[in-house]
Amino acid sequence: MSTTYPGKGAEDATAALYQKVGEIASEWTQMEDSMANLFYISISGCCIGQSKTYRDVFNSFRTYEPKMKMLNAAMTARYGENENIIKEWLELKANIKNAADFRNSIMHMTVSLEGETTKDAPARAKIKLPLMASFKKGYSEPIFDEKELTLEEVSKQWDQWQNIGAALSQFTMARATDIIQGLPEEEIPRSI
Repeated sequence: MSTTYPGKGAEDATAALYQKVGEIASEWTQMEDSMANLFYISISGCCIGQSKTYRDVFNSFRTYEPKMKMLNAAMTARYGENENIIKEWLELKANIKNAADFRNSIMHMTVSLEGETTKDAPARAKIKLPLMASFKKGYSEPIFDEKELTLEEVSKQWDQWQNIGAALSQFTMARATDIIQGLPEEEIPRSI
């Protein structure tokens, strides 16, 4: 049996992967916050005021699927007759689902180092499915073919979904603007 080493720069390599996983988690939280705002606008028909009750209802579900189901029902009820808004919403919804699938896959993987045969070899950190996943019946497989990913691969794949959060925020602001533009002049808020 040969000796293996963690590789040169192992701490930095694993720290960078942990940081990227943390960034993905944080960006997903921002995306869910935009979803809660859109839910509030869709249900209340308002974009100003007390949204706490609506946000509490939306966040009473812990996972993405029931939140999206509820948001989709609200969007359909509010905008169902507006083909342009619904078309844009359905495209955005599909992209949000893909981002959610990627995020969920990443969050169920673990950071590890490849063993190196020489002390001076550079560290190779990856995220992998945990060993128990292969023994656990019904464990959800990642959405990508690889069972392990490097920092570069994670970054590249997340980059394609990262812009979805910005698109969702813009879509939400557009719905708020629609509401404000529909108000009589005296009811338009001068500050938020």
